[in-house]
Amino acid sequence: MENLYLFLTMAAIGGIIGYSTNKVAVKMLFRPHRAINFGFFKIQGVLPKRQSDIAKSVSEMIETALLNEDDLFDKIFTESSRTYLKDTIAQAISKKIHRFIPSMFRTMLGGDIDHLVDNFIEQEGDALINTLINHIKEASKEEFRIADLIEERINALDLSEFESMVKTLTKRELRHIETIGLILGTLIGVTQYFITSFL
Repeated sequence: MENLYLFLTMAAIGGIIGYSTNKVAVKMLFRPHRAINFGFFKIQGVLPKRQSDIAKSVSEMIETALLNEDDLFDKIFTESSRTYLKDTIAQAISKKIHRFIPSMFRTMLGGDIDHLVDNFIEQEGDALINTLINHIKEASKEEFRIADLIEERINALDLSEFESMVKTLTKRELRHIETIGLILGTLIGVTQYFITSFL
């Protein structure tokens, strides 16, 4: 009976120590948010300390492996959106002609103005739209990069928001680390029991 009590006690103590150690280690990934000076050294959570490095790495990974400017424009300027642009341009041109060119001059142009505009857009619209989109792409690439935008957003996060975001993304993994600490600690306690029993 005494041996069983000792066995359970050592297993429980090992489990508690392993779980607590890993829980503290997980906590210290995020805390303290601000550096605390202790004479010649200072303590700060790993993630708050490296927020800018993490922001840069994450943004570059997303741009390289998941989403870049070309992917974004391909999703925006689909076939249906190109057709919509052509129709919008045709309507805008027709309205401008009707508004600024007197009817007597419109009749001199011959035929239905709307029909003429539609024919022009039908023939030249794709080339016009492609040229317009290419100009937008080039101008946008000079103005911003997706990686820069993501990096800026992550760096702008308050440290509490940053912690919350990381915890939300890695909640299961962090719990897994704590559980592993419990299991390993328990096994170490059991091992110690058998070692001390046979010595």
